[in-house]
Amino acid sequence: MFERSARHHAYTATLALGADGGIVTTLAEPIVGWPAGNLDGAPQPLVLPPNYLDPLATSAIAYSCNLPLTRGAVPTPVLSAQFPDRIDSGSEAEFLAASFPAGNTAVIGAKGERITLRLRWVCVSADSGIGAVWRCFVRLGGHGAQNAWHAVDHDYIFEAKGGGALNAPEEISLPVRTPDGRRLRLVHPFGALTCFACEAGRVKVTKLTPDGWAKRDVARLSLLADDRVVAIFSDGMQKTVGIAAPHAKRTARAA
Repeated sequence: MFERSARHHAYTATLALGADGGIVTTLAEPIVGWPAGNLDGAPQPLVLPPNYLDPLATSAIAYSCNLPLTRGAVPTPVLSAQFPDRIDSGSEAEFLAASFPAGNTAVIGAKGERITLRLRWVCVSADSGIGAVWRCFVRLGGHGAQNAWHAVDHDYIFEAKGGGALNAPEEISLPVRTPDGRRLRLVHPFGALTCFACEAGRVKVTKLTPDGWAKRDVARLSLLADDRVVAIFSDGMQKTVGIAAPHAKRTARAA
């Protein structure tokens, strides 16, 4: 699992990457230990796996947001019959006027290319005594005939008083495909989709995080106080590469 490099750690020593991908001290001495997730056997010289730098295509996007319950009342619905499951350029202007922008992010294709994913929400029905039904639309790529808006195959139900979605799935397959033909998944953390009052009448995106990464470089290698060898990459992400053997920790400090 990756974490943002902004997280503070107590760094014990700065390490370097050797020409062969080996992890070494600043004096070019190898750091020995165990690869992350495998502490069996004798310690060996640690190596940064090359696939940590090669592109990894996005497969899932974690998504959380709050839909507007303006002034404590359900929003004016847009009749679902007005909008089919696919919105092409001919009806896009009407769709954009009636829907709520809900974030955009870059997903990574199989070759490391960045492709923009956009999201919008439409309130398709609402009743002050029952609640509201919302539908999410997504677009993958830029404008043009080949990049229409597509409705996610699930309607999200909220109580009239607001609160969390009553039927949010843990994840759902998106109705768009990447250039290499893959389907992406939208993942909703528990309680992540809500509908509460918002005076601005806007969708507030609280999480929109795709997995995967484009081709990148190592920005920093460090040995932490808990013996973890951590790589921080040029895209701001980090990963534990391995666990250093105790004597390797002493050697790195001395360097």
